[in-house]
Amino acid sequence: MNDVADYLGTKYGGWTDAAAKTCKLGNDWLGIPVATNGGYMTYRKSATDKAGFKEFPKDFPGFLEMCKALKANNTPAGFALGHASGDANGWLHWLLWGHNAWTVDKDDKVIINSPETMKALEYAKALSETFIPGVASWNDSSNNKAFLAGELYCTLNGISIYVAAKTDPTKKELAEDTYHALHPIGPIGKPTELQLAFPILAFNFTKYPNAAKAFVAFMLEKAQYDKWLDGAQGYLTQTLNAYESAPVWTADPKNAVFAQASKRTLPASGIGTPGEKAATAIADFIVVDMFANYCTGAKDAKAAMVEAERQLKRIYR
Repeated sequence: MNDVADYLGTKYGGWTDAAAKTCKLGNDWLGIPVATNGGYMTYRKSATDKAGFKEFPKDFPGFLEMCKALKANNTPAGFALGHASGDANGWLHWLLWGHNAWTVDKDDKVIINSPETMKALEYAKALSETFIPGVASWNDSSNNKAFLAGELYCTLNGISIYVAAKTDPTKKELAEDTYHALHPIGPIGKPTELQLAFPILAFNFTKYPNAAKAFVAFMLEKAQYDKWLDGAQGYLTQTLNAYESAPVWTADPKNAVFAQASKRTLPASGIGTPGEKAATAIADFIVVDMFANYCTGAKDAKAAMVEAERQLKRIYR
């Protein structure tokens, strides 16, 4: 797919870094990164204002203090600690990486068992104590339902919660009170988001490779892609830099945060190599289970780390 990627990248301002890393093997493009699904802080502004936070916190200490204040006001936050493929992996990798802790290093050596991971676990434990009950069993729809039901006041999610509220006449007040914010920054000092990358592929056994490539290129041309982004209502984010100014991001000020997802995210491998091994670690919820085991009291922090280390070494052997 090199010719398609080069054509689109040259015409539309280049590809975002994580999108390119996700779809390339060496110098070859195996697929085209058609979009990124961004998940950001979704919160009730009336609740955070009442908790004393007129602006959403920009760092980990401030975020923890806000969640404590939300709990004290009976307007709790909640983030999935169950097998929620997008939500749980998203916020827990952000938290892990934000402490400069990683599953593997740049050479794919397993380094999860570290002092930095211990700090991430301790932070997550303190944070989880402020959460709404039941997060250990949440899937990807649980926080949506709780937020829309008026039981949850801060979570990490795609724009779908806001869109659902905005398009439901009975949720008008909730929609007006719903805002979005970037992830707070951890001790590492820079964004460490994990957003979902969506590649599109043309299989090499197709009888019509040129038609497949032409279709992929056609999809990402401005005449089609602007409309596609608009139809997704902010749930999907461009991977080509030129589309940062797409109409969907200015149609509603609350959409704007999501325009940054592909530019701010790391690949799913963190600082390691994207590929089957990194994907397996995500799919097996190794990081999620490590945090959940400690936060729920199933294991102590050291045992949770050692278990994650053992599982990762089976993959990265």
